[in-house]
Amino acid sequence: MPITSVTSSASLLWPKNEGSQPENKFSGVIHNIQEAFPDKVSPCYLRGALPGEGVLSTFNHRFNDNYLYSLNAQTCIIMTLYNPDSKTGAVIHVDHNISSLIDEAVTTILSQLGDTQNGNITSTLSGGVWFMGGESIGDMVKNILRKHDIHPEWEQWSFSLCTEHHYGVVLHLDNGRVEAFEHSILTLDRFLSPLLSEASIKRDDKPEHQRANAFMTRFGAPAIKETKAGLQYVEGNIRESVTDNDVNKFRFQIHSVI
Repeated sequence: MPITSVTSSASLLWPKNEGSQPENKFSGVIHNIQEAFPDKVSPCYLRGALPGEGVLSTFNHRFNDNYLYSLNAQTCIIMTLYNPDSKTGAVIHVDHNISSLIDEAVTTILSQLGDTQNGNITSTLSGGVWFMGGESIGDMVKNILRKHDIHPEWEQWSFSLCTEHHYGVVLHLDNGRVEAFEHSILTLDRFLSPLLSEASIKRDDKPEHQRANAFMTRFGAPAIKETKAGLQYVEGNIRESVTDNDVNKFRFQIHSVI
């Protein structure tokens, strides 16, 4: 059972202006990834943000795949950004709290969302306990969004350090509606493992394979956290100083999807 939100109803992400924004919702636990998508289709891998990625796209009435998504937020944060005027949106899977890199990703996304000067950008944050190595990911993300005059509506569904939860988010590009849900690690494995396995074997130039291999390389790098004392490795037994090259491994890769 999902842990009740500490900020508002566990079933709704309340919009800032109920008169002008669609109602976002928490759909509860799903047992197949397809349940979260329109017409129960198997989602396109290229439209999903793996940890450390962002995906961006614009609504196109000629296409059926007018959505973006991300899965498996445990300690991570899934951020959505949406411009209702251009019907362009983005999903970013934030897997660390390095402020300069998060700010770089948000700045890059905002530059591609269309005119953002009239305060029209909507945003949500969803995820797990929001901590990595004792440092808050969620607070850093919120602070950076506020720097850009974006004030997200968010829920922290899981605040238990003892119970593991995995969350996913779908952003609908026709109106910016967000659907969040909980899934098991087995459900995720059935969907994602075929891609990761195929990518590791073929290592060809297919975009989804290149992105999967980049994710696995990133996942294997020693994790870094930002503290008041500066950047440090999450694993306390690594005594070396964090270098610029180490940090660059955790830059967000932003992918535009047609």
